[in-house]
Amino acid sequence: MNTRGIMLSRTKRFACTAALLSALGLGPAGLSAHAQSAQFDLQGPTLEVKVQRAGKTLPIAQVPNLQPGDRLWLHPVLGEHESVHYLMVAVFLRGSTNPPPDDWFTKVEAWNKQVIDEGSYLVVPPGAEQVVILFAPQTGGDFSTLKNAVRGRPGAFVRASQDLNTASLDRDRINKYIHAVAGIADPDKVKDQSNTLARSLSLKVNQDCFNRPADQQAACLQQSQSALILDNGSSSTAQGLLNGPTSDLALQAGSTTSMASGLYDPYISAAFDIARILSSIHTAQFQYIPALSSDTNVEMNLWLNAPPSFHNPKSVLVVALPPVMAAKPPALHPVDPKQVFCMQRAPLVLPVDGAPEIFATDYGHGLTLHLADKNGKTVDLPTAPDAAQGGFVVPAPVLQNAALGNDVQAGVRGYWGFDAYTGPSFKLRSTNGDDWSVADADKNALVVGRDDELHLRSDAAACVDEVNYTDASGKPQKATFKPDGADGIVATLPLKDAQPGPITVSIKQAGLKDPKTVSTASFAEAGKYEAFTMHSGDRGGVLTGTRLDGVASLELHGIRFMPGKLTRTGTVDELELMAPATKPTPPAAAGAGAPAAATAAPAAAAIDPVAALTAGSHSIANATLKDGRVVPVAVTIDAARPSVALINKNVQLAAAAQPAPTLALKLGSADQLPLDGKLTFAIKSQQPAVFAKGESIEVATEDGLASATFSLQTGQLVLQDAKTAIATLDPAKSFGNSAFGRLRLRPVMADGTMGDWLPLATLVRLPSLQSYTCPPDAAQNCTLTGTSLFLLESVATDAQFTHMVTVPDGFAANTLEVPHVANGQVFVKLRDDPSVVNTVSVEGGRNSAGNHHARRGPVPAAGSGPAAPPPGASLTKAGVADTSMAAAPRPAP
Repeated sequence: MNTRGIMLSRTKRFACTAALLSALGLGPAGLSAHAQSAQFDLQGPTLEVKVQRAGKTLPIAQVPNLQPGDRLWLHPVLGEHESVHYLMVAVFLRGSTNPPPDDWFTKVEAWNKQVIDEGSYLVVPPGAEQVVILFAPQTGGDFSTLKNAVRGRPGAFVRASQDLNTASLDRDRINKYIHAVAGIADPDKVKDQSNTLARSLSLKVNQDCFNRPADQQAACLQQSQSALILDNGSSSTAQGLLNGPTSDLALQAGSTTSMASGLYDPYISAAFDIARILSSIHTAQFQYIPALSSDTNVEMNLWLNAPPSFHNPKSVLVVALPPVMAAKPPALHPVDPKQVFCMQRAPLVLPVDGAPEIFATDYGHGLTLHLADKNGKTVDLPTAPDAAQGGFVVPAPVLQNAALGNDVQAGVRGYWGFDAYTGPSFKLRSTNGDDWSVADADKNALVVGRDDELHLRSDAAACVDEVNYTDASGKPQKATFKPDGADGIVATLPLKDAQPGPITVSIKQAGLKDPKTVSTASFAEAGKYEAFTMHSGDRGGVLTGTRLDGVASLELHGIRFMPGKLTRTGTVDELELMAPATKPTPPAAAGAGAPAAATAAPAAAAIDPVAALTAGSHSIANATLKDGRVVPVAVTIDAARPSVALINKNVQLAAAAQPAPTLALKLGSADQLPLDGKLTFAIKSQQPAVFAKGESIEVATEDGLASATFSLQTGQLVLQDAKTAIATLDPAKSFGNSAFGRLRLRPVMADGTMGDWLPLATLVRLPSLQSYTCPPDAAQNCTLTGTSLFLLESVATDAQFTHMVTVPDGFAANTLEVPHVANGQVFVKLRDDPSVVNTVSVEGGRNSAGNHHARRGPVPAAGSGPAAPPPGASLTKAGVADTSMAAAPRPAP
């Protein structure tokens, strides 16, 4: 609500006016002539006005309100040579239902020489609320006619006074905008500066103008006042006018193109109201037309929307002076209350919002910026509102003539009319050579390949004028920036085509000759580091995310985890990270002369920090990347994984086939398990202490292509007691004929939590060897006959394989030429386990053809019993190797 009247919403006034017209029997059709021109573009007479209060005199342009006792000086500028003599009648009003008394009417003959030379004076009486000035051509009985009109319908003139004050202020705002846009010299700045003007003056501009070429935008914005929509609480908008109960009435009168398109001429409302109201008191002698005022110093320049008539009915100009009421200073506030301003900047602009009249009128005058530092020193500098810059402007740097501290509180002070005025407050700060730094979160955050933001911190952030930077190429480039709170800026660096490397940021500040510099670096885009998860009791865990190949280490509570195997599942990387094993603490050195026994104390176990990581805890670790960046990673410590110990195993060979092969292959390791054999193994639970419900044992090949599960529910896993279980593996049945290689086992809990793998055996497939025949000539090769010979990797005459034959890949024949042996043994390596040397005994009598015949099964050495079993195994009567294993400590994963 502005201070030129107690304003009603125009939408409500339309409704009231419509009701009044209905009561008077007047409709829109009868008023269309009055509304043909809503533009107040005809210049009328000038009225000079001064107001004196408590011995102080102000021009009318600086008076937002009158008060009882004010002495008014009125001087109509008409001249003594006017062809028509005007009678000026000053009327004080006291409400729509209380006609003014006779002595509240003052008759002034404007053509009188004394009036022309000296003007006339009158005093605002107690109880007055409005002041209206009427200009009427001189006729017989004109004064009494006008007085009777006002006393007969005081409410019409009260409403006219309110509307005229509102419309005059609206016109001032529009004119301020139009003239300022016309003064914008740079076409490229029209949009920004016009929007600043619109914010200052609470206007909404026609945004379609900004779709035109830059050199046409200003003309578009100026060409019609109808392109502007008033946007404050004291004025309606087009939406309110055209969608209410009076919409038909408004549309009837809206004859202009802009009104028909939905835009709102700011004067249409006043024209509607006043035309309808004053038409109700129209007589054959007089008709009443409104006059808006544009105040400059003491002058009220009057503007009309219809040419005055000097024939009956003659035109009476209706002019409103400021309302008689208590002062209501504007409720100004900073656009951004948290913003800090630089004292070295010139000019210093302090943006404000909330009261367009501070920019559109001279009601605020004698304004200063009162500054006070923390030491109590104060300085007052002149300031003035500037709509084009959007706030109060101090032309010179604040510190130019004021030795103030670095932090200063500033407030606008002055007068609003006759009353002292205290305006909004601001915080100012000096550069004073403050250092700059990169925000902690951005120290390693710049990424090349895109435009990236860098947050910079300094107490002098408000004084930044320009930001530049130099990248690894050494070429200086410009960066854009914006404020980031009271003590920082956000600089946007165009790094789309840059290479990773060092960056130097240069910051130019108001009041300082040399720029400040900040060093940082840019990097290639880092991966995504989702979480590091490990189980209590483990020495390692798994980091999930993307691009984890760039991780150099991860530190958690002082424990450094180093990277291991990196795998990818779909689009997610999984990186194993392992903490080093804890070394035992060496014993303290014995003192001189101490007994030798005292120096032989065993090494004490060091405290393992990994063991202190308890299940269920969550924390943050720091992952160090190979390029030096450190990124936070969420850590979860899950419950300890299950673990078991392999305490015994037994390999049972398959029964001999019928007919049995002539040659028997003797395995070289008790760890080997023939595919057609069976393995019975015993395990003991370690974590948890007893086997849990739903727990199972998974046995699988190392490559994971074949696996089998043993559980209590299926009966494949049999408990000896709560801690010990036994299972029997039939590899041919469980895995099929193509399984081979190392077998391992691990416990699996019912919820899917898996323990570490433990080595179990090596699964091998065996060829069927039928015969070994040699020619009489020892220099010639012998022939090894059998099936599935491709399962042999190589054959040699000695355990060191110095004389050997390599079996080709995909060997499909049933015979293989091998070297001639002299000691009755052939050494072979199996393709499924080539690290172990196995033997085939070919010792026997020579037949008539000179053939050697090998016996079936294990062949005893000469002069001995059964063949000796491999180390660590014993041969049972049934020919079964039995291997016992002590429980081993749980290996690292």
